[in-house]
Amino acid sequence: MSNLIAPGSMSATAEIAAWFRCQPNFKLRACLALHRGFQNLMRCLGVSSIDAMDKPQKTVLGTVAEHVMRSEFSLERGKGIGHRRALDYHIMGHDVDAKFSLTMGGWMIPPQVVGRPCMLIHSTDNLVFWIGLLRIEDRMLRLGANQDKKRQLRTPVLSKILWIVEEQRVADVFSSPQRPTAACPLVV
Repeated sequence: MSNLIAPGSMSATAEIAAWFRCQPNFKLRACLALHRGFQNLMRCLGVSSIDAMDKPQKTVLGTVAEHVMRSEFSLERGKGIGHRRALDYHIMGHDVDAKFSLTMGGWMIPPQVVGRPCMLIHSTDNLVFWIGLLRIEDRMLRLGANQDKKRQLRTPVLSKILWIVEEQRVADVFSSPQRPTAACPLVV
């Protein structure tokens, strides 16, 4: 049992990353779920690519990303720990917010996420995916905010993101070996 990692023994983002990495074929499943979800949305909208979507249609991609990840990994909804508002997911004892952007670094972070872990999902128009984790701190955010008080990450902060999926195309995930998960070092 000495190789087990108990919840609380590492940072929230490291615990959440370890949980995802312990899921069978997590990169393949995450990329396929996002790919299928986005393809279904494009089919419903009658467009052939993300690039062909107008701005309001593109905003729906974030909701699709949040829901397909919840469904694929059977993630619980956030619980609103203590007096804090519930976020999108509850993983390894942490509420986690999901944010999506077609621009690397373009995630819009609401005030209630400061101090909490965030899953940052990025896709290109060609459906190449990145999924990262970051505990959001106020100093990481730009000063200017939109009308909803959401702010973007400062550019230097991008190097602090703990990437669990990085520049993955669905075809590439199929051709790369998946890490075995039999010896997953987590206690839940």
